[in-house]
Amino acid sequence: MRSYVIAVVALLAFPASAQEPDVNEFRAVLDAAFGKMAVAYLCRDEIGISHYQAARIGAEGAAIQIGMPRDEAVLAVDKMDKKFKADTRTENPKADAGSCFGKLNEFSHELDVAIAKVRTGK
Repeated sequence: MRSYVIAVVALLAFPASAQEPDVNEFRAVLDAAFGKMAVAYLCRDEIGISHYQAARIGAEGAAIQIGMPRDEAVLAVDKMDKKFKADTRTENPKADAGSCFGKLNEFSHELDVAIAKVRTGK
């Protein structure tokens, strides 16, 4: 339900155009941004906490880029941050830096493509 509300807010905030992006395109942006945050959080011991902090800032920026109001974006990312920290499965996972950076790159690419689709409407 929360994701539906976020997508609707983003749709309402996005300026009208001849070809408006659909809810799935907005969802793809948020999924990629939150996926990148998740990987960076899980890998924080292997690659450093600064990657998580950068992913968190990037998630806020991505949400804002697709038209989400700044306050809503900050709150959505903060809520996701609290979920990561409360989940016991995120304590000391077994991962190596190479696979962590590989996954971060995959999510970064997905995020770039998703944002480009929203911007161009393609």
